[in-house]
Amino acid sequence: MNFWIDVTNTCKSALNTGVPRTVRGIYRMLQKQGKVTPVRWDQPLRQYCLLTSTEKRALDGDLQASPSKHWRFITRHLKKIDLLSQMGPDDYFVQVEIFQDDRNEWIEQNFSRFKSIAVFHDAIAWTHPELTAPKRRPRFDDYMTSLNRFSQVITISEESKQALQNHWNQLPLNCSKTISILPWPSEFSSVDRQAAPVTSLPEILTISTLEQRKNHLLLFRACELLWKKGLSFKLRVIGKKCPYWGDRVVQEILRLQSNGYSIHWENQISDEELQKAYLQCSFTVYPSLIEGFGLPILESLAHHRPVLCSDQGAIAETAKLGGCLTIDVTSVEKLSEGLSALLSDQALYDRLLHEILQIRFLNWNDYHQKFQEILHS
Repeated sequence: MNFWIDVTNTCKSALNTGVPRTVRGIYRMLQKQGKVTPVRWDQPLRQYCLLTSTEKRALDGDLQASPSKHWRFITRHLKKIDLLSQMGPDDYFVQVEIFQDDRNEWIEQNFSRFKSIAVFHDAIAWTHPELTAPKRRPRFDDYMTSLNRFSQVITISEESKQALQNHWNQLPLNCSKTISILPWPSEFSSVDRQAAPVTSLPEILTISTLEQRKNHLLLFRACELLWKKGLSFKLRVIGKKCPYWGDRVVQEILRLQSNGYSIHWENQISDEELQKAYLQCSFTVYPSLIEGFGLPILESLAHHRPVLCSDQGAIAETAKLGGCLTIDVTSVEKLSEGLSALLSDQALYDRLLHEILQIRFLNWNDYHQKFQEILHS
């Protein structure tokens, strides 16, 4: 058996955001199981290609890897592969990424010929287009429809499953396919849990891409209310700047810095630096309005750090693990009150820490076992 995994977006740059992290995790998981071949879709050729050496480095998470579009053009015909003739009857095609190109048509034409499994993350571009960058909206409906052609589909939360089922129910598909739920595992489930450092300037950490639905601007307003009241703390922001919305977030960070407030932004960091960031903070805040899961919540809890987050949707699903203070993140007052409580209410903080100690985190070994059960069901 060979697994062929589509890594088209993940191999183009070493982004450390949710979906690429999951792609890399599943790729490593499949490597331990046996033979796995990563491939990328070439839109001009309308077929799959093998990876260049630099693309393989990006897939492995090398933050310095920067695959060249020019080199990809030169090697295009050298790396192309007839995937249909290469796949054996026991092989599986694995799709973890979101695709909005001619792969929809290719899947429509060919997926009845071999086994396949897809991981679906969220339907935000369909359910909340107003919170989605314009370039991520086109053909998203086609992508969700094409998932029906896969032999098996996994979603990462009940929220995502329901959204996908609702989409399929609106189509003339007569679909009775079972959708399985398998939440993301914790990358850091084996981290030694350390107490938050005691400093004169507590540090609050928020991690997410700088895009509209992540709700940074409301978070900054909530923090500014507390700073003006005399509370002392540092807000550390980690996340890649997205072209559509990121400049607005960065401009607000610069304004707050110019007014003397303690706020710091980093565009992207390695896994090692990420672990240090979690251990240096007192707690994390994840004010996102809507998610398919909420990976930073899980990562924070794995590092023994309480989380302030939404009380709605898939985020609330993840928060049920424990260790989270859930609030209405659309209210600047509620967000400010939640931050203040975690900064000053030691009894509340200790209760959340106790809840974290009771959590049994899903690790990659657990994920692999459940993945196999779904594969052979």
